[in-house]
Amino acid sequence: MSSAQHSDATWAPGDFEHPNPALRRSIIIALCFAFILSTLAVVLRIVARRMTGSRLLLDDYLILVALFFKYSCSGGVTVLLYNGLGSHITMIPAKNALVYLQIGYSNNFVYTGCIAFIKFSILALYKRLFAIRTMNLAVNAMFGFVCLWVVGVYVAGALICIPASKFWNPSVEGACLDPYKFYYGIQVPNILSDLILLIMPMHVVWSLPIPKSQKALLCGVFLVGGLTLVFSVFRLQAMIRLADLGPDITCKYCRGCVIDASLLLMPQIDNQVPVVVWTCIEAAVGITAACLPNLRPLFKLGHRGFWSQARSSSNTSGKTLVESQTSRSTVSQQKEPFGYVEESVEVAQYKDYTKCVKDFVFVHGLNPSGRNDHPFQTWTHSNGTFWPRDLLGQDIQYARVFVYGYNSNITNPQTMSTASIKDHANTLLNLLDMERSLTMGTMPPKLIFIGHSLGGLVIKQALLNAKEDPKYTSIRNSTSGLVFFGTPHRGAKAVELGKIAARVARFVSNGHASNDLMNCLEHNSLFTRQMTDRFRHQLEDYRVVSFIEGKEVQLGGLGPASISHLVVDEESAVLGLSGLRETQLKLDADHSQMCRVASRGPMYRLIQGNIKQLVEQALLSEQGFIPQPMAQGTGPSPPPLPPRIHSNSSIPYQTRPPAPVEKVTGSMFTPVDNDPRSVQAAELKNWARWDEARTVEYEIFQEHLRTLGPDHFSTLTVAYNLAEVELESNFVEKAKEWCRWVSDNSQRVFGPKHPLTMRTESLMSEVLCQQGQYQEAESVGANVLARQQMTIGEEHWDICETRRRLAMTYNALGRREKAVLTAEKLTETVQSLLGEKHIRVFSSALNTLEYIFCNQGGDSSTLIVMRFQPEVQQAVEVLQRVHGELQSALGNGHPYTIRALCLHGRALGFVQQNIEASETLRRALASAEESLGADHPLTMDVVGSIGVMYAQQSAAAFHHEATEAYPWLIRYLNWVEQRKGKNNPETQATLELLANMHFRAKEYESAQTYFERIVEGARGGDQKVVERTDSFLQLCRANTMYTRRGRGARGILSALQPASTRWNF
Repeated sequence: MSSAQHSDATWAPGDFEHPNPALRRSIIIALCFAFILSTLAVVLRIVARRMTGSRLLLDDYLILVALFFKYSCSGGVTVLLYNGLGSHITMIPAKNALVYLQIGYSNNFVYTGCIAFIKFSILALYKRLFAIRTMNLAVNAMFGFVCLWVVGVYVAGALICIPASKFWNPSVEGACLDPYKFYYGIQVPNILSDLILLIMPMHVVWSLPIPKSQKALLCGVFLVGGLTLVFSVFRLQAMIRLADLGPDITCKYCRGCVIDASLLLMPQIDNQVPVVVWTCIEAAVGITAACLPNLRPLFKLGHRGFWSQARSSSNTSGKTLVESQTSRSTVSQQKEPFGYVEESVEVAQYKDYTKCVKDFVFVHGLNPSGRNDHPFQTWTHSNGTFWPRDLLGQDIQYARVFVYGYNSNITNPQTMSTASIKDHANTLLNLLDMERSLTMGTMPPKLIFIGHSLGGLVIKQALLNAKEDPKYTSIRNSTSGLVFFGTPHRGAKAVELGKIAARVARFVSNGHASNDLMNCLEHNSLFTRQMTDRFRHQLEDYRVVSFIEGKEVQLGGLGPASISHLVVDEESAVLGLSGLRETQLKLDADHSQMCRVASRGPMYRLIQGNIKQLVEQALLSEQGFIPQPMAQGTGPSPPPLPPRIHSNSSIPYQTRPPAPVEKVTGSMFTPVDNDPRSVQAAELKNWARWDEARTVEYEIFQEHLRTLGPDHFSTLTVAYNLAEVELESNFVEKAKEWCRWVSDNSQRVFGPKHPLTMRTESLMSEVLCQQGQYQEAESVGANVLARQQMTIGEEHWDICETRRRLAMTYNALGRREKAVLTAEKLTETVQSLLGEKHIRVFSSALNTLEYIFCNQGGDSSTLIVMRFQPEVQQAVEVLQRVHGELQSALGNGHPYTIRALCLHGRALGFVQQNIEASETLRRALASAEESLGADHPLTMDVVGSIGVMYAQQSAAAFHHEATEAYPWLIRYLNWVEQRKGKNNPETQATLELLANMHFRAKEYESAQTYFERIVEGARGGDQKVVERTDSFLQLCRANTMYTRRGRGARGILSALQPASTRWNF
C-alpha cells in the first residue's frame, strides 16, 4: 500500500514516511561513531608523523586508501537509510526499493576494499619492522591470500546474478546464486585472515633480545588488532540470524517492486539493521586498530611518555645506579685497593701509579635488554662475581682495571644514541688519555684491551683512530695485547633479531631511534670489511687472544622444538693470524655467558692464563723490565707532577705545547728566468688564473720572437708555457697548434733527444688524450718515457710529468688498476724528491684518488662492485683528510683546495652518499665561482660533476625525475663544446648522457636532437659511437614521425606517402 494511503491517524512505526525511530537512531549513531572514530584515528596518525618529523610511509598511504573506502561505505549506508532501511518492506515505494538494492549490491565491493587495505597496511608495517626471511615469507603469503580473497569476492559479487541487473530487477531473465553463501564466503576468510594477522608477530616478538616487560608491551600493541576480529565475529553472527529469518513472503505487496531474497527478511526490512551497524563499526575499528601503534608521540604524561613511565617503574635511573655502584665500590675498597670514577670510564684501579705497569680496558657489547648497569653486568656472573675486579685484579698485580661504558642500547627509544662506533671509539681514547695522564713522568703502563662482541669493534676502531690522531699515539704504542670475546670481525649472521628489536624501538619512537650499531654488525657489511682491510696493517703490532662461543643461544621453545643459533660463528670470531700472533680458543658457553665466570674454575683459568701470558710477553719486550716493590721512604722521590687542570678549563697544559701546523710547501709552476713578468706568470698559473697568465706569457713570447727569433731556446720555452696554459684552459686545438710549433722547431734546432723536445712530445700525448686519441697518446707517451729514462735519468721532473700523463691515458683507456699503480708509484717518487708536504705531492695524490673511484670504460656491474671495494671507501676518507690539510694551509679559494673538495663530492656520490655529495659539490661550486669565476675550467668541472651526479641518481631511482640534471649538463655541454669542439669525447659523452636521459623519459624529440648532434660530431671519427647511436636514433625517429609532420589523418597520410611523390604538387 502507498504511503499516501496512510493517514496521520493510522500510521505505525515502520512506515516508509514514519520509520522505526529506535532502529533509525541506532543506524545514525553507528554511522557517526564509525565516521568520527576512523577519521580521528587517521588524522592523529598523520599528526604523530608530523610531530616527529617523519615522512609518510607505505602503511600510512594504505590506511588512507582504506579510509576512502570507509567513507564510500558510510555514504552507501546513508543512502540506504533514506531509501527504506528501518521501514517495513511493504511500505517502500518501488523507486526507493530499486535504489536500495543497487546500493546494497555495490556496498559489497566497497566494504571488501576497505577491509583489504586495512590488512595491507598492517602487513606493510610487519614487513618494515620484522625484516627477516621467515617473516617476509609469511607477509608475502598473507598478502597473496588477501589478494586472492579480494579477487574472489569481486568476481563472485559481479557474477552473483547473470545479468547483474537481475539482482535488483527479478523480472530480467537470468539466474542468481544464494546470497547467504556469498556473504559467508566474504566473512569467513575475513575472520580467518584477521586471526592470522593477530598471531603473526607474536613468535618473533617473544624471540627478541629485550626484557619480558617490553615483549608484553609490544604484544599488547599488536593484540589491539584483535578488536577487529571481535567485531568481524559479531557481524558474522548478525548475518547468521539474518539468514535464519527466511525470505519475505509478502513481496507481492511491494507495488511492482521485487526485493532480493537476501533483503526480504520476514515482513520488515529492519532485520538487516544489525548487519549494517556491525559493518560500519567493524571497518572503523579496523582502521583505528591499525593506527593505534603509531600514536605514541601523542601519549604524553608531563614531559615523559607513557611507555617511558611504564618502563621506569621496573628500572632504576642512571643516577641511582651510579650512586649504588659507587657506594658498593666504597665497600670493596676496604678489601681490595680499587676505586671508581663517576665518568663514562668506570675504573677499578691500582692506587700507586708509580708501580702500575699494566692497564686492562674492558669494553662491553650491545645492550639489548636496556640495562643501565650493562658495562658491569657484561662481566658479572649471576652470583655477583665481577671477575675483572674480584678475580683478575687479585691474580695479576700492579695492574689497573678500566671498564668503559658507552650507550649501546638498541631497544629503548628514550635512551638510544645516534653515535657511531667511531664516536664511541673517540670517547674511549679521550677518557683513557685523561686517566693515563696521571702517570706522566713515569714509564706509561702497557695496555691490554678486552672486548665482548661489539666492544671488540670499538677497540679496533679506537686503535685505527689513535694511528691517525697524534694525540693518542702513546695509547697505540702502549697497546700490546687484544682479547676478543665473540667479536664479529666479519659481522654476525644471526644479527636479524637484534635488528628487529632496533626497528621496533625505532617504530615505537616514531623514527627517533637509531640502529646504526646493528647495521655495522651485519654479516660481511661494508663497515666490517673496511675495518678488516684497514686494521690488517696493525695486526703485527699486537698479540691477540680470540675466544669463540661454543654453545648456541636459546631463543625459544623446548626440546626438539627449541630454536637456537650461534650469534657469532667461528669464521667471524677470529682474525686468522698465525699461531704465534693469535690464540684461538672455544669456550663452553653461549654468546652472553662466555665473558661471565663464577669462580676460579676451568673457564676462568683458561681466560686468566692467556691474559697473563700477554702481560708477561709485554713486560719481556720492555727489555726484561720486572717491577720490584720499594720500601716506603727509600729511594729518590719522583719530581712533583703538575696540577691536573679541569677539562673545561681554558688554561693550556704547559708541559704539552701545541705542535705547529705544517704548511704546504713549494709550487706547481716556477718562473723560467728572473724577468718580473715570468714571475708574475708563474704566480698566476699557480692560482689557475689562465686567462691572465696567457696574456702575460703571450706578451713575453712576442718580445722574445721579435728580439731573439723563433729558434731561440727562451722563445720555444715560452711557447711551451703557452701550450700548457691553453691545455689547462681546455682550448685543446690551440694547445695542439702550439705543441706542433714548438716540437717542429725544437727537433730541427736541438734534435729529438733534447729535454725540451721530449717535454713537448710528452705534452702532446696529453693533448691527444684530451682529444680522445688514447692509443696514439699511449704510444707517444711510452716512447717519450723510454727516451727520457736513457737521457735525463729517473728522478728528473720531466719523467714524473710523463708518468702522470701515462696514468691519465691508462685511466682513459679503462685500465684502472694500471693507472692507479702508476699514479701511486709517481706519488712515492715525488714525495721522496720534494718531501711529504710539497704541493706536487698533493697533486699526485689527488690524481691517484681520482683514478681509484673512476670508472672509465666500465659497465654498471663493474661500477657496483667497485663501490664496495675497500680501497674506494678508504679513498673517500683520504680525500676528506687531504681537503682538510689543503684548506688549513692554502685556504678555501685555492684551486687545489677546490679540486680536492670536488673530488671528495664525486667520491661521495660514487659510494651513494647522495645528500653529502650534493652538499659537498655545491660548496666546491660556490668556492670556485667566487675565487675563479663562472667560466673557469675548474668551475665547469664542478658543474659537470653535479650534472652527472643528478643523472646517476635519476637512473638509479626510476621514480626520480631527471629534470634536475638537465640545466647543469646543458651548461657544461655548451662550455665544453666551445672549448674542446663538437667531436671531442667529452662533448660526445655529455651529448650521449643527455640523449639517453631524454630517451628514458620518452622525450623522443629532444633525444633525437641530441642523437643527431652525436652523429654529426662523430662523423669521420669513432664509428663505434655512430653504430651505438644509430639504433637509438631510428627509434626516436619512429616515435617522432607523426608528431613532426602533424597530427590527425593528414600527418598519417604524409608518413605513408612515398618519398618519390611527396614533393609533387
